[in-house]
Amino acid sequence: MCRSRCYSLMRGPSSTVHTTSHLHESDIMFDVLADLFFKLQVSQTQELRSAVSNACDDARRRQHHSLTPIHLLHSLAKQEAGRELIQNCGGNVDKMINELDTMLDTSFKSTSETVEYRVEASQSLKKIFRQADMHSCSCGKNTVGTGDVIAEMFLDDGDESAARVLVKQGISRLDVLNYISHGISKANMPNDAEQLEAIRIRGARLKVLLHNDDYSTMEFVVYALRTIFDKTAEDATRLMLGIHQQELVVVGVYDYDDAIEKAKKVRALAAKNGFPLLCSVQEEGETELAFTP
Repeated sequence: MCRSRCYSLMRGPSSTVHTTSHLHESDIMFDVLADLFFKLQVSQTQELRSAVSNACDDARRRQHHSLTPIHLLHSLAKQEAGRELIQNCGGNVDKMINELDTMLDTSFKSTSETVEYRVEASQSLKKIFRQADMHSCSCGKNTVGTGDVIAEMFLDDGDESAARVLVKQGISRLDVLNYISHGISKANMPNDAEQLEAIRIRGARLKVLLHNDDYSTMEFVVYALRTIFDKTAEDATRLMLGIHQQELVVVGVYDYDDAIEKAKKVRALAAKNGFPLLCSVQEEGETELAFTP
């Protein structure tokens, strides 16, 4: 259940709609932020709010009526959190920024400075923020961040959508979810083959662990536990709640081959369904070092 929260930004007398071309930048900025964040239940990170502000400045400089996901992705790609996410998901930040610049220069209509206008958040951008807000609320998060918003961009697949730009860079929604949920970098995947081979040679048994995240649904985790680990409905539900409350649980201890097979099946099933559910293995008796087959 969502916890009730105050609105991030409420409309008031100072958020009155302005219609002249001589608006002060701060008035335009407040109007856009009020329009975009109005009625959202979860607050946004300062870096995300800053990216929205910079995107609004850019739209105004280009004399664009609408603030779109393309404007926001362009702004996020220039900030530290956005750059790190894009790079770790396998994208080329500089190429992406150049492509977004070209799109903003050629695909969006500009208006003359003498024409009355105001920058407004597009419906697609509002939808992305609503979806990120609802998701964060449903899983009890206190803030919406850069990764949450970029993940929601993939649900808009128009011809000139931000999702198309991300996909062109070889980035998938699952890449984003794996990175923001577990810090798994597609660009720097760890190679645990040697350590796992040493464990196999020793004949050690392996603990299989499931890790919590904010995107895999409770129903899916129960389904994975029942189908891959042959748990009863009662045991699967108990383990799922344990994952949710304790961040990770030991599902069972198995011989090496069985453990590796089950971990790989979890990864394949989760990927097929678009969830970042992480399954790792750990040598029996070990308490810190874990591997992802």
